[in-house]
Amino acid sequence: MNGDKTVNAHFAATGVEEGKLDLMADNYLTVSPNPTSDATDIRYQISDNTNVTLEIYDVSGKLVRSFNLESSIMNRESALSWRGDDNVGRRVPGGAYFIKFKAGDYRTTTKLLLIR
Repeated sequence: MNGDKTVNAHFAATGVEEGKLDLMADNYLTVSPNPTSDATDIRYQISDNTNVTLEIYDVSGKLVRSFNLESSIMNRESALSWRGDDNVGRRVPGGAYFIKFKAGDYRTTTKLLLIR
């Protein structure tokens, strides 16, 4: 994806395990730019019409933002933009955030650095 270093992080029992994204996989999640000081694009692909959730958590594990993706599950590839706000529209502070994505049995978590 334009030479970006994309990281696909999976929660493991011992913490977060990071590795390179497999763009040939049926399901994937990418976040760019990362780190960001303004908006970041979150792109994903799913292999079939299934329940999709995307949530953003802060480092303490508190849910910061959730997105309703029901209307976008008709498309295999989709994208959204996060401008660093919470569920009520307040600007969140800079720091590390975790984007948790679920599509059917596929689950992945990616770390995002928000610089303020």
